[in-house]
This record gives sequence, C-alpha cells and structure tokens, in this order.
Amino acid sequence: MRPYLKPIFTLLLPACLFLSVSHPARAQVDSAAIKQRIFVFADSLVRSYFEKDWNTYIKLTHAGIVRLYGSMDTYVGIQQKVRARFEDVLEEKKEEVTVKQFVFTGNNWQCIVQRVHDTHLGGKSAKITTYMVGQSKDDTGNDWKFFDVADNLLVNISSIMPDFSDELVVPEKKIAYDGVETSAVTTAERTAAKPKKKAPGKK
Repeated sequence: MRPYLKPIFTLLLPACLFLSVSHPARAQVDSAAIKQRIFVFADSLVRSYFEKDWNTYIKLTHAGIVRLYGSMDTYVGIQQKVRARFEDVLEEKKEEVTVKQFVFTGNNWQCIVQRVHDTHLGGKSAKITTYMVGQSKDDTGNDWKFFDVADNLLVNISSIMPDFSDELVVPEKKIAYDGVETSAVTTAERTAAKPKKKAPGKK
C-alpha cells in the first residue's frame, strides 16, 4: 500500500465497520418501534370498546368499514347494540391484544393483531381468539386504523381494504372451552375471504 493512502484507509475502515453494524441495529429498532405502535393503537381500540368510549373507537376504526356498512354511524350503532347485549360478560375483563404479523407494502404498513378474551359461555370457562387487520397509511407506521375480521371473514376482506397484502395471513377464529379448542371458521371459508381477481369484462 502506498504510504500516503495509509491515513485515508485507517480513517475509512472504522467508518465502514460502524455502518455495517449500525444499519441492521437501526432496522431492528425501527421494527420494534412500529410493533409497539401497533400494540398501543390496537390496545386503545379494544379499551375504547370495553369502556364504551365511542369517539375514540371511531377514530381508531378503519375508514373502509363504511364500504361494508354504508356509514360509520351505522357500524358503531351495531357495535353499541352488541356491547349492550353482552354487557355482563364484557365487564369481566378487557381483551388482550398481541401483534402477530406486520409488513410494509411499499407505501403503507399492514398488520394482523390477535384478540383474546377470557370469559364464560354456557356456564363454561371459554377463551375466544379473534383477529383484527390494521393499516397505517404512511411509511413511518405512526398512525393505525383497524377492523375486526371475526364476523367479516366470509366477506371478501378487500371490500373493506382493497390493498390488503397477500403476505398477511388471517388465522381462524377459535373458541376454547375449558382448554379444548374449536375452530369457528373452516379452512374453505377462510379461503373464500381471500381477495379474488375479477374476470375480464365483469364488474
């Protein structure tokens, strides 16, 4: 090596080593931060339903739900009736949420969040596991909106969120009575919920 290149090489080598280590670490921190943001927003949605804070519930609900119900007011009205019907059961304990999957599609973030509710059904202890789809329409994943697929799985999810990513997998709703698990939706029904391509000339 030429003598006058040694000082430059000596300065560049530590810088290269720093960049090769710092970039993966930064990516990991970013992913962890986004996952935490998803959890905070999803937990806030579940809490708002539990506490009947409908203003917050609306703010955290995916706007695409309007395509299915006609208006946000109609959708929230239905949720309020369901909430009132199961008042005693829902007072037991707020659902627990877990971020199961999240992906960046190129222009927005999407995720699957698990909801688990320990309750009693028919005089038996029951654990109900359902799922929500979430979306953040920015590349930073700072703001999230969700919709519950527990009752909408038979409906094409793309009717609510047309850009739903094929990378996301929505598990089946499950109910476990005294530890014995049953599936509430069949594999065929789950497949039917996948976005379908339209045939040429058909609307």
